[in-house]
Amino acid sequence: MLINIHYHVEQILKFIKQFSILLKISRNYLIHIFFLCILGLKLIYIDLSYTYNIKPFFERRVVDE
Repeated sequence: MLINIHYHVEQILKFIKQFSILLKISRNYLIHIFFLCILGLKLIYIDLSYTYNIKPFFERRVVDE
């Protein structure tokens, strides 16, 4: 599990480096960094939920009427 999270952290850092030009152009650094962190945490959570069969908290639930 720890190796899996480490892999995702590396992927997120690569993702941030790819968009560093976008961050330099934009004046709202903190908003972009916050958005990227949330996106990365969401990706890690989705991966862990599929790996360990945990239901994601943002999954839509279908209610029978």
